[in-house]
Amino acid sequence: YEIMPSLVGSEMCIRDRNEGIAFGLFSFSDKFFYHILTFFIGVVILIILIMLNKSEGLKKYSLLMILGGALGNFYDRVFFEAVPDFIDFHVENFHWFIFNVSDIFISLGVILMIILEIISNKKETLNEKN
Repeated sequence: YEIMPSLVGSEMCIRDRNEGIAFGLFSFSDKFFYHILTFFIGVVILIILIMLNKSEGLKKYSLLMILGGALGNFYDRVFFEAVPDFIDFHVENFHWFIFNVSDIFISLGVILMIILEIISNKKETLNEKN
């Protein structure tokens, strides 16, 4: 990897090649597993596209954030055989995974979707009680 100057006191920019999924999970040195994982990611992208057709409101925006991040990482996987990760967030000796902007969008989309599901479940519970 290559170390670049810090943007903020608690962040460093490190250019790293990620052959796994978000935050470097499921990294394989074997190309066969890399291609299987890339194929699986492509299938997930197709499923998200189908879900987008059936969704509306904030759920659609959460899926669009996930899709945008997934497409960015998928493009890098297909054309460069790795995703460039370059943000290293740390506080003193605690380091989070190195990640990129696509990972941020995927994470925000998933968090928004979880919040929407919690709100939806609470509304359903209240309606059942009334």
